[in-house]
Amino acid sequence: MLLVHFDLAAYPLREFPKASHLNITFKLVWTPVANSLYYIYRPRSNKLTKCFYFAAWN
Repeated sequence: MLLVHFDLAAYPLREFPKASHLNITFKLVWTPVANSLYYIYRPRSNKLTKCFYFAAWN
């Protein structure tokens, strides 16, 4: 803390500060829920359907 206070060490700037500043609800609740839903309802038919389904989730 003293190094930063006296400008002896500088930390790099974040290029997208809002993109890397997610709230705890999104990180701990929604991401596992979305991944579970993706896994449960993923198509098991042809590759084209799988490709469209994957693109829709991303």
